[in-house]
Amino acid sequence: NVGGGPAEIGGAAGTSGSASTGGATTAGSAGASPEVGGSAAGGAAGTGGSNATGGGGGAGGSSSAGTAGAPSFDPCPPKGTACAVMPMGDSITEGFRSSQYGGYRSGLFHLALAGGKTITFVGSAPLHGPAKVDGVTFPQQNEGVGGRRIADLQAIVPKTITTNHPHIVLLEIGTNDIFAGATSMASQLEKLIDGILAADSKLLLVVATVVPTTTDTKTATVEAYDALITKLVQARPAQGKNIALVDMVGR
Repeated sequence: NVGGGPAEIGGAAGTSGSASTGGATTAGSAGASPEVGGSAAGGAAGTGGSNATGGGGGAGGSSSAGTAGAPSFDPCPPKGTACAVMPMGDSITEGFRSSQYGGYRSGLFHLALAGGKTITFVGSAPLHGPAKVDGVTFPQQNEGVGGRRIADLQAIVPKTITTNHPHIVLLEIGTNDIFAGATSMASQLEKLIDGILAADSKLLLVVATVVPTTTDTKTATVEAYDALITKLVQARPAQGKNIALVDMVGR
């Protein structure tokens, strides 16, 4: 379950919350940052569970603290039906240079299996990933393409949402837009976020910050962009939007 409510789909950081992955639950602890999931980082101590739904790249990151006492929101269907997760982004989502081109999707699927939950991946991009994970057939569908920019995703939304019907969308995008500058990138991302949420008001959108590059100039842009991503995400729960943030760096 995704506990804690639409504000960042999680309660305030607790001492023994649980990481939720599109309905797949595995144990977590406050401030942890396992590959996919982990308890909410930051915030006042509380008893609410924590959110962590995915994240881009290989390592993933810890989730941000939610609003204590907010009503819970679970985008997944009843038990017995797989929760459809759409990993959306660029080469990080595609799995470039990762083992068997699975990227973080392989780790996420492993966590779901370990938690006894059922998820599947959906998307219209070329299939990538291992044939099996933990002896179970791996769903290779995704919406990640190497070299993609924010505008490229804007061009396929809402079609990919209405075609593939995801319950959860995991979005990490912007690495290939760094040259445009943080302000321009955030403006484009805002339109993309609102387009995804408008395509299906019942889905949960999980937006990840992007990791810094090895170039100092670009790193400064990434940090500025990530700060703007955080503001964009945090502003939308008050509008009744089901959206959450995953901080890939843990700033």
